[in-house]
Amino acid sequence: MNSKGLTLLEVLIAVAISSIIIITLYATLSSSIMVMSDSDKYLSSYREVSIVVDAMRREIESTVFNAQDEYMTFALIQKDYFGRPQGDIRFVGMNATSVGLFVIHYRADEIDKRLRLLKRVYPVWSSPEKARWETVLDEIYSFSVLAYEGQEGLKIWDSNSRKTLPREIRIELQVKTGEGQVVSVSDRAVLRTNRPL
Repeated sequence: MNSKGLTLLEVLIAVAISSIIIITLYATLSSSIMVMSDSDKYLSSYREVSIVVDAMRREIESTVFNAQDEYMTFALIQKDYFGRPQGDIRFVGMNATSVGLFVIHYRADEIDKRLRLLKRVYPVWSSPEKARWETVLDEIYSFSVLAYEGQEGLKIWDSNSRKTLPREIRIELQVKTGEGQVVSVSDRAVLRTNRPL
């Protein structure tokens, strides 16, 4: 063996081993970065949907109802949109951005081949036609609202015919991330039934 240096074969073997180690480390690092990015997107979507569901819960819990006043109504209906829930809920309550009683109306609606969560708010004694629909979430997978009087969730509730409010409302909102993961957030709004004005 030559003691003055490395042979060409030894250098090639060292380069090959080093290349394999570097490629393995790069693949592992790249994979970790992609997983972290997907996690960040999922958590970001979860945070956004959680904020919307929490605001809806608080508004629903502020519901004011009077069976003798035709303006103080509460209505809920849940339809299906290609097998996915498409909810619609309208109630009188307090809006977080204004003082007074308002009709608050949320619904899922298809616009430009996308299901969107819409909201409109208008004073109780004014015309709903003047109120604009605002987009809350641009693209959702489903929006479910169910009324609970007992154990079973009801897809339709109308306070004009029932003359009362449900005990609670279950809200569930789902969105899809860019990678196709479904982010689902649900909450229950407990109503103080027949609360006096």
